[in-house]
Amino acid sequence: MIRDIELKNDGSREYDPTPGRPKHRWKKNYAGFQSSGGHLIGKCPQDLKLSEATELLKDAIPDCASPFDTTQYPKNFYNVYRGVVYRAVGGEFSNCYHGFPCNKTNDIDSSIIAQLKERAKKSGHAREFKKWMKMYG
Repeated sequence: MIRDIELKNDGSREYDPTPGRPKHRWKKNYAGFQSSGGHLIGKCPQDLKLSEATELLKDAIPDCASPFDTTQYPKNFYNVYRGVVYRAVGGEFSNCYHGFPCNKTNDIDSSIIAQLKERAKKSGHAREFKKWMKMYG
């Protein structure tokens, strides 16, 4: 879920690491944010493996903006890793997504937050999730 992903015709998603695109990655083993041009840029941990990113993506929760949404693909996907909320966003009529740590969790539907909280608890990262939500919710 961390970089670009593709929603295939059968509904499956594939991780695409997009080589040479360092914007959302840094040389630290934890997720965070870096200011750039007055905006916070989400940074993924350097030790996040491709296999882990692939599994996070496959298991991501789609957020369909509205039942009246005429687009074919969800605008956002969400998952949690080490207690950190990740969002993958895509174009309005595109099946290609870009993922990053999410710092505006108050914009996420409460039913999705509940699912992410349960996932964090099951993975043993409930405390980290609570901290992330307090900082960025």
